Amino acid sequence: MKFIYCFTVLGLLSSSIFAQDLAEKGILLSDEEMKISPDYYLLNPDDVGNLNEEGQIRLYQYIVEEGEYKREEKWVERGEVRKLYVSYTDDKLGEFPKEVFEFENIQTLVMASWQFESIPWDLAVKLPNIQYLDIQGAKVRTLPDNFSDLKHLKYLNLSGTLISEMTKNALREMLPKVTFF
Repeated sequence: MKFIYCFTVLGLLSSSIFAQDLAEKGILLSDEEMKISPDYYLLNPDDVGNLNEEGQIRLYQYIVEEGEYKREEKWVERGEVRKLYVSYTDDKLGEFPKEVFEFENIQTLVMASWQFESIPWDLAVKLPNIQYLDIQGAKVRTLPDNFSDLKHLKYLNLSGTLISEMTKNALREMLPKVTFF
């Protein structure tokens, strides 16, 4: 059994120049590599309240078993999660998944294709370790005023959002060390 990077399994990286660039920088695994990535988890927001007796939360990882992709359930401590892809259900698609705040140590957060219109003002406070944030396709027009407080942020994917070019340019000036997509 081998764990592989969940984006490859989900088909989100197949032809993306964005993904290729991040793979070259060592942030994401390329389609060709299919390397083991046991620290990348998939969160279904409906599972957030489902804790076991040890206080662990149910997350998922994708595995390859006998040449087929399968989703495997894992019970993990919230503080151990560093990389998180948040899946969505139709009834939650339009709101920011506040369930991510349960994982204060995450460094990579991907919420691509969510349709939320705003990001909570306390994102920078509750998730200060974010290095890679992907909100591609969100209906966001602005970011919180304290967004520049994300001191560890290195990569930000705003493609397909409703954020104006003028705002993106201002962000680039405020966050000169961040690579924008």
